[in-house]
Amino acid sequence: MALEDTNTSHDDRDANKKHRPRASGPKAQKKSSKESTKFHNPKAFAVQHTTKASRLVQRTLDHQTKRHHLLQSKYVSAVSPPYVVAIVGPPKCGKSTLLRGLIKHFAHLSLGVVKGPVTVVVGKKERLTFIECGCEINSMLDAAKIADVVLLIVNVRAGLEMYHFEFINM
Repeated sequence: MALEDTNTSHDDRDANKKHRPRASGPKAQKKSSKESTKFHNPKAFAVQHTTKASRLVQRTLDHQTKRHHLLQSKYVSAVSPPYVVAIVGPPKCGKSTLLRGLIKHFAHLSLGVVKGPVTVVVGKKERLTFIECGCEINSMLDAAKIADVVLLIVNVRAGLEMYHFEFINM
């Protein structure tokens, strides 16, 4: 029978000691100073930008007051009616060309053929309705009654015609 020696296994454990970090000396002081600054950084919570802080305060106050007020629609149903702009002139003087140019300017889209009145959103609460009117007396009279603004177009090659004087006298 062979007996095992229990002391040899105990000696192996003592030979492999655990790592003990420095408790004193320059390395230990350096490490302790790093750890102390890691937990306390006075610049981290200081006000960096006053305008940014004031905007943040204003934003939180706005959110708090929004909770207390009833929500209102951006587009209220009591919006004023659009301004009516009538474009009047003799045939072949450039009414449709002017109308397409105005629509392209305000709406940023190009139309090929314009039929009927065209309403364009100009601002948050402003709209314009463009009406193209021919040289018939009845249509010119209707346009003069309903329009807020009238653009009277003159053909430069033909000059002032009877249509223009009739419309001015209305």
